[in-house]
Amino acid sequence: MQADSENSENSSSISYIPSSSSDSKDLERIKPKQYKIEWFVGPGVKETILGTCQWNVNNVNISNMLLAYRELSIKKASAGTLTLATDILSLNFIFLLEDDVQCMREFFDQQLLASIFQEIRREFVSHMLSDDDILKCYHMSEAARISTKECRDLLKQWNRTVKDDDDNVVLEVFQSIMHSYSSVTNANEDTFVHKTLAPVLSVFFTDNELVECVWANSTLNASFVRKRKFDPSLRGRKPDFGVFVSGQPKAHLLVVEVKPVKYHTADGGWRNDLVKLGNEMKDIIDLIVNDGVEPIEVCGLLVEGFRCDLFVMDLKFDAIYRMIRLGRFYLPQDRHNFDVLPGVINILLQTKSIIIKSAEHCVKCYRQIHTREKTPPQKNNMTRPSFHTPMKVPITDNDQNNSNNADNNN
Repeated sequence: MQADSENSENSSSISYIPSSSSDSKDLERIKPKQYKIEWFVGPGVKETILGTCQWNVNNVNISNMLLAYRELSIKKASAGTLTLATDILSLNFIFLLEDDVQCMREFFDQQLLASIFQEIRREFVSHMLSDDDILKCYHMSEAARISTKECRDLLKQWNRTVKDDDDNVVLEVFQSIMHSYSSVTNANEDTFVHKTLAPVLSVFFTDNELVECVWANSTLNASFVRKRKFDPSLRGRKPDFGVFVSGQPKAHLLVVEVKPVKYHTADGGWRNDLVKLGNEMKDIIDLIVNDGVEPIEVCGLLVEGFRCDLFVMDLKFDAIYRMIRLGRFYLPQDRHNFDVLPGVINILLQTKSIIIKSAEHCVKCYRQIHTREKTPPQKNNMTRPSFHTPMKVPITDNDQNNSNNADNNN
C-alpha cells in the first residue's frame, strides 16, 4: 500500500510538470502573434511640394486642403488607426469626392463643399432621357409587372415603328434584359456578372473601331506596368470588366469592380473594392500621361450587389487625382422593378460619352506622337508615385516596448 501511495504521489507530482513542447503551445495560446499593417510600401511618397497648377474654388486653395487631409491619413496609417476607404485612397493622392461622404463634410464647411460640387456639375453634365423615352420606360415597366409576355409583345409592337438607322437605346436595353437578364441573388461573382450585369453593360459598350471591351481574367496593363517596376514577380490587378482604346497602347478608359449580393456583410465588407477601383484608375492615368497623352478622364464603375456607383478620375491639378462620384443607379432585381432602368440608362450614357471623348483624344495624341520624331514625351510633373498593397508585419517585442514607452511619455 505504501508503494502504491508513493507511486500515486510521484505520478501526481509528475503530471503537474508539462513538457517543453506543451509549454510552448500553452504560451502560443496565451499570447497569440500580433500584426500591424505597413502602409508605406513601394515608391510612394509621404511628402510632396505642389507645382503652380492648383485647384482653387471661391479663392480657396482646395489643393492645399486636400493635402492637409492626406497628412492626417498618413498620421493615422503610422499610428495603426487607418480604416476608412477615403483615408486609404488619399495615401496615393486619390481624393474621393462625394457630396454625401461624412469625412468630406467634416473637413470642408457646407458652403465651400456646395461650391466644389457646383463646379464639378458644370464640368460633368448629366445625361437626361427625353420625356418620350421616359414614357416608354414607364409603359414597358408596367407591362413587365403584368407578365413577361406582355412586355415582349409591347417591345415587338414598338420595334416595328423604329427605323433601321434609329439609335433607340431604351428599346435596346429592354430587349437585352428580356432576352438574357437573370437576377441571381445568391450567385458567385462570375455568374452575377454575366447574368445580371452583362446584359445591361453590353448595350452601351461593345467592340468597335474606337474601343474594345474585355471581361474578367484580363490583367490591367497599367497595374501590371506599375507593379513590375517595383517587383518583377508581381502581377497586375484584374478588373471584372474593362473598356480600352482600340488598336493603340492598351489604355483602359473604364474599369468595373463587382461584388455580388452574397458577399455583403453587415459591416460594409464591400469597401475594399472601392480602394482597388481607385488605385486602378490612378494607374491608368499615370500610364496614359507617361505615354504623352494629357489631359484625360477615365471612368470606374463599382457594383455592390444591385447598387452601382459611377466614378470619373482626372488629373487637372498637380498631385490631385480627383475621384468624383458622378451618380448611382440600381440594377433591377426582377421584372417587378424595371422602373429603375431610366436611372441606369442616364448614367451609362454619360459614362459612354466620357469614354468616347477620352478615346478620341487618346487616338489623336497617339497619332501625333507616332508622326513626330521619336523623342521621349515631355515629363509630366503632376503625377505622383503610388504606395503598393500594404503588408502585414509581425509586431516584435521591441515594437511593443517602444509603443508602451511612447504612451508613457505622452
